[in-house]
Amino acid sequence: MKSVLISIKPQWCEKIASGEKTIEVRKSAPKEVPFKAYIYATKPKKFYKCGAISTSDELLWLANGKVEIGDGFKFWADGDEYQGLNGRVIGEFICDKVEEVIPDYNPVTEKFFYGYVIDTTPTCLSEEELQNYGRNKPLYGWHISDVKIYSEPKELSKFKISCNHKNLCYSCNRFTGKPWDICNNTLTRPPQSYMFVEEI
Repeated sequence: MKSVLISIKPQWCEKIASGEKTIEVRKSAPKEVPFKAYIYATKPKKFYKCGAISTSDELLWLANGKVEIGDGFKFWADGDEYQGLNGRVIGEFICDKVEEVIPDYNPVTEKFFYGYVIDTTPTCLSEEELQNYGRNKPLYGWHISDVKIYSEPKELSKFKISCNHKNLCYSCNRFTGKPWDICNNTLTRPPQSYMFVEEI
C-alpha cells in the first residue's frame, strides 16, 4: 500500500481526530486506493500574549486524551497539561475510496455548485466553502477510515521521500555531482498539499 503525507490545518485535524470529519476534500488525489495518509498538523501563526508566544488555533493533546484546538496560553494559565501538536505528524488514516466531485450547473442562478453532487456534512465544509475552494473545477473527496492518533507525535525528519532511483543517487535530480553525495531522501519541510513518502 502506498503512503502519502498530507498537510491539514489544525481545525480540520481536530475534527478528523474526533470522528466528525470523514471526508477530506482536495483538488487532486492519488490514483491507487487504498493508501495510507499521515496527518501533518500545520503550524498556526504566532502572536505575543502577556509576554508569552501564543496562538488561537494551537492543536493540543490534552491530559484527558482528547485532541482539541484552542489557545495554548489559556491551558498553561489554568495549569492544565497539554502537548502542542502543530508542526508534527499527529496520526494516520486509511483512504479506501476517492470520490470525484464535479460541480453541477444551475441554469437559474447561472452558477456551478458542488452541493448538488456531494453531501457536505462529512466534509465539515459549507457549500460556500466548497465553492470558494473548488472554483468550478473538479474536487476529490478522500474517504477517511481507521484513524489512529499517535500518543507521541512524529517529527518530519522521521519520514523519507519516495525515491525512484534506489542505489542510483547520481540519477536523482537532488544529486549535486559530488561522488560522496548520497541522497537519504529525508523530509525537511511539509508538503503544500500532499506528497508520497515511504511507510514508517
